[in-house]
Amino acid sequence: MFPDQFNKYNDTSLSQYSIYLFIALLREFAISSIPHFSLHDPPYFWSMDQLGATPMSQETQTLLGTFPEFQPYIHGNNWDDLQYLAVSKYIRYRGFNPSESKYA
Repeated sequence: MFPDQFNKYNDTSLSQYSIYLFIALLREFAISSIPHFSLHDPPYFWSMDQLGATPMSQETQTLLGTFPEFQPYIHGNNWDDLQYLAVSKYIRYRGFNPSESKYA
């Protein structure tokens, strides 16, 4: 049963439905060859199909009751310029491009 069909049945019992949480992958991009990461918008969504092809509408979520909400964030430490330069030189020495993740 897909979210658009839910209203037809007017049954708010969660026990008979499978509900899936899908979390988007981080987006990776480079600014001046320095990798950066960001979250997608939205960073996650609920779906009633196991492949996540159809995100659940806000209306369906309201009909089903309270869903957990998440406040995702990215946390990391920054390197100073000297440390970054040293790692960047090492990655180049090993034959990789420091702006790509192939060396990881």
